[in-house]
Amino acid sequence: MGLKVQKVNRYFHIGNKYWPRYTAQTKRKVKAFQKRKKLKATGVVNKATWLMMGFSESSWYNLGAYVSPIIVDPSSTKKDHIDAMISTAKKYLGSNYVVGASGKPRQGADCSGLIMQALYASGIDPYPVSCVRHSKPGYEFESRNIWKNKKLKTASYTKKKRGDLIFYQGPSGAINHIAIYLGGGKVIESWPNKVVIQPIKNGRRSRIKGVKRVFN
Repeated sequence: MGLKVQKVNRYFHIGNKYWPRYTAQTKRKVKAFQKRKKLKATGVVNKATWLMMGFSESSWYNLGAYVSPIIVDPSSTKKDHIDAMISTAKKYLGSNYVVGASGKPRQGADCSGLIMQALYASGIDPYPVSCVRHSKPGYEFESRNIWKNKKLKTASYTKKKRGDLIFYQGPSGAINHIAIYLGGGKVIESWPNKVVIQPIKNGRRSRIKGVKRVFN
């Protein structure tokens, strides 16, 4: 999933730019390309294939591995840390929602990818959740793993505060979405198909699982 898969699929003019998947079709296209270019035809994009497709060496190592710079320091107040989270998230407004992505602003990020970058900027490393792991199969719902992170404290929904993380669940009860509370009944979130500011509840997602507080 993620930005590298999106780039490969775009090269072959296949797939959905918001929901990139390395499908059987992708594999067939890659294998045929490798045969034409006299590369080992595995159907898997390695560095040699990536470069032969005209993509840069730096993108091979860095695309999908972006970490927002920390914009706080040891003298920063709790408000400074929360401001760092929110200001970083707002840099992504209008960016595409891309499943499995946690890229730079304008590259694309899904809901948990957006939260990762906001946390990084505020000085929080949500390990083992990471932007690299997020692109791997089975880790698209990293919101569930952020919910389990012991660095975050559970807070009451009725006492939610600016900078809290709001977790949503689907009909089955499983967590499927995450957003940052801005106050005033609004959240910032990556929601198909853009990063937007919306009411905390709407007709498309209103089941609240709970609230986590990053900074007490």
